[in-house]
Amino acid sequence: MVTEGARRVPVVDGQLEGVITITDVIRAIAEDEVAGDTEVGELATRTVNTVHIETPLTVAEREISYADVPYAVVLDDDAAMCGVLTEVDVLEVARIVEGEADTGESIANQDDEWMWEGIKAVGNRYLPTRNVEIPAEPVREFMTSDVVTVGETQTARDVAQAMLTNDVEQLPLVSGGDLVGVVRDANLLENLYDRS
Repeated sequence: MVTEGARRVPVVDGQLEGVITITDVIRAIAEDEVAGDTEVGELATRTVNTVHIETPLTVAEREISYADVPYAVVLDDDAAMCGVLTEVDVLEVARIVEGEADTGESIANQDDEWMWEGIKAVGNRYLPTRNVEIPAEPVREFMTSDVVTVGETQTARDVAQAMLTNDVEQLPLVSGGDLVGVVRDANLLENLYDRS
């Protein structure tokens, strides 16, 4: 999972036995089945993806995509953390819109210089399309404002338990009330990998 950046991998013993997910590993840490005593201050990502509270959701979705992380910590006008926006929040309000795209005439016009003599246009062709529409309202309308945070001295076990309890994949790391990083489930997985 760590070396391939995968969130789930098949378990094979001659045949497919099942799938193990990053959540399964987090559960093992939370239930003390594997080492979870490392302080998360050592594991956290110190580069935090952020977005302003008034950013349109369409822009925030692109920001999350380009940052290649599944979240953005939402900041207010004073640069204080006031929420978290995740890919799941965006997906919950996105909708698929189906339609048709006109491809133009299917055969060349009589006057096109490359057209063979005697062939005429016989009409337009249409292809079905499918687009995703995301509301353009500000992030504040879609974010989670009741943010669960963790401190630097909490253990990986504590954080794993908080992730499972709150059904999240990342938790902001705070020190003295200031945002100093993010602990992602992948950080906890990497810690186990580094120990082996």
